[in-house]
Amino acid sequence: MLLLLLRHGEDDRAAGDDPPLTERGVAQVRSTAEALLELCPDGVEEVWISPARRTREAASLIKEVLLTGWDRVDARLGPGQGAARHIEIIERAQLNGLQSLLIVGHNPDLGEVALRCVGEREEFERGLLAHGECLHVRLSADDASASGPLLVVGGSSVRTLDLGPSDVVDARQVAERANAVFALSEFDRVAYQLTGDPNQPTLDLHVEESSLGRHVLRFDLGLHIGTDENTAFTLGGDYLQTWVNDRGGEVHGSFRVGRTSGLAASFYQPLDASHQWFVEPAVVGQRSLEDLFLDGDALTRFRFSSGWAAADIGRVFGRRAELRAGVRSGVQFADQEIGSRELGDVPTEDYGGFAARYTVDTRDRDVLWERGSFTRITYFHSDKALGGESPYDRLEGVTTFVLPFRRNVGYLRLSGGSSLDSDLPLYDTFTLGGPVSLPGLSIGELRGNSYWSAQASYLQRIADISYIFGQSIYAGLRLTAADMSGRIDSIRAEPTYSGAFVLAGRTPLGPVSLSLAATADSDWQLVLSLGRPIEERAITDPTW
Repeated sequence: MLLLLLRHGEDDRAAGDDPPLTERGVAQVRSTAEALLELCPDGVEEVWISPARRTREAASLIKEVLLTGWDRVDARLGPGQGAARHIEIIERAQLNGLQSLLIVGHNPDLGEVALRCVGEREEFERGLLAHGECLHVRLSADDASASGPLLVVGGSSVRTLDLGPSDVVDARQVAERANAVFALSEFDRVAYQLTGDPNQPTLDLHVEESSLGRHVLRFDLGLHIGTDENTAFTLGGDYLQTWVNDRGGEVHGSFRVGRTSGLAASFYQPLDASHQWFVEPAVVGQRSLEDLFLDGDALTRFRFSSGWAAADIGRVFGRRAELRAGVRSGVQFADQEIGSRELGDVPTEDYGGFAARYTVDTRDRDVLWERGSFTRITYFHSDKALGGESPYDRLEGVTTFVLPFRRNVGYLRLSGGSSLDSDLPLYDTFTLGGPVSLPGLSIGELRGNSYWSAQASYLQRIADISYIFGQSIYAGLRLTAADMSGRIDSIRAEPTYSGAFVLAGRTPLGPVSLSLAATADSDWQLVLSLGRPIEERAITDPTW
């Protein structure tokens, strides 16, 4: 396949954020078009174009001279988007048997693609293509050669594979990286093969794109069984439709049935070509069954219900961080299901205010991750202007780091929350308790206006179910210290300390964990969890 990488001509930077080509830039591209006509007199089969004005103008000039087939403007080729989408387009073109492909884009992304085509691996601080310059490379569909090796896989899989020329790896490491590519959920099948010289083999990675295309569906089941008769289950489903418009809009939907039941839908819309700014309106409705405790004893059970609409605006920083802020407006109430009638129900109360969230996520996977860290800070201010009846503030944060020890892992986690001297309504109090937030206590056993928590874990890999699919079993210890202030049961207690023996793993049935935990106050729990994590209504709940 003939790959053409064209950088736009000189642009008029004084014309604003989306400048047109200058007269010189037009001349540069026309000159290149004439040269391309000699290189490929039969034209090119596909043309992919950045949405920037200067690249669209450059593509139009090329099409005036060169015969072109199907063409498309793709926001993910915009300035600063990185090389991932370019590589993805190249991979798909190869799989579809195309003979020629033209990508019209920007530095430094085109430069990165160019050097990847000849096997280079480095960070690019400047572009390698001059204004109006077009690099052409011939790619082999069999061995992905381009006068040297070329990455066969594309999109986010390129970054995830993280292997390149001269890397020294064994079969297990290759299988682990291939599994990480499969875990992206972008492919129905990922296979690999070592070919060529046994002393310097070529890694061929063959993938089959998801048959659902831009539609992603996932269903799963979660089960939680504890010795305190606190058994819970959840059946959940998630839906994602990508690229519903040229700006890269996405439709998100989810449902849950079980201890927490609900529906949620949102529309994520990037606002600029580089996908740095976005808006996301959403609607949420949910109902959860939760016990309230008095000094460790379950006193009553409430059914908490809520429904609200939200609108956020935010900014993405690179590929790993996001800041968003917006408004919420809806209703909350609670009905007593089991317990003393003297407590009564919580009447319907309007809910509304300002919300903000900052997230940095560099993990390699959501469950039993082996590299990276996770940090999240959330803030909510109830405001009467948006319908909030109870004035209060709610600030909460968590940060978790992984400490790899060869094939074993350790985790350090700090979390905390504060009402900033306000009184939180019952439906929005902080909670601790459960195998994730505070092992040894029942789910939601501690509720109050502020808390802190620290946890350290060490997990040793004791067995591989299938290293091809990254399925392994770990065993280890988890130590936790936490304290809840302003408790709803009005009890002032010393901090709670707990230790837990944990058996956990990634299995064909999903994540599985068995935890035997005890606190310094002689509370203990034996908990089996399978599949989708049961919510503990804490910021430490695993993302899913």
